[in-house]
Amino acid sequence: MLADKKSKDIIYLFGAFSWCWLFRRPEHLAHVLSQKGYRVLFVETPFNFDFKNINFKNIFSKSNTRVIAERLNKGRFLKVKANLWVYKTPFILPKVRFIFLKKINVMLIKLVLKKIIKKLNFSNPILWISDYSGLDFIGSFNESLICWDSMDDEAEFTDNGKEQCLI
Repeated sequence: MLADKKSKDIIYLFGAFSWCWLFRRPEHLAHVLSQKGYRVLFVETPFNFDFKNINFKNIFSKSNTRVIAERLNKGRFLKVKANLWVYKTPFILPKVRFIFLKKINVMLIKLVLKKIIKKLNFSNPILWISDYSGLDFIGSFNESLICWDSMDDEAEFTDNGKEQCLI
């Protein structure tokens, strides 16, 4: 299916919480696509503290402290292997039901991603979205195709079943 498209560049938005935490389907897809000749920029899901639902008992678990340490460095951009890069988004502003904070978060992430895309010389990429947070990015990168691919029922992760992005 993807082989028929002209673009060989893929921006995989918000495929996982942390690239190194648990190797799931999004990571496998990114690896396979990069092996098939696609150039893949894998963008981790933005991390914020949801103060309303925070579990302070588990906040300093081994996996959480690793993610926190990685992202305190204003996000990281790294090459995993040929044709595969990962962008670890920095901490974002807690949304706490304020729409303007969400807009600021989206704007900041778009700016960084546009710089990375320019650096990688991506053109007319395929935008591969794997959660609702990615919907705010449609139309931002001159994409040639949009692929929606979700492993979960996103409405189950929100307060009221309506679209409330992680950003």
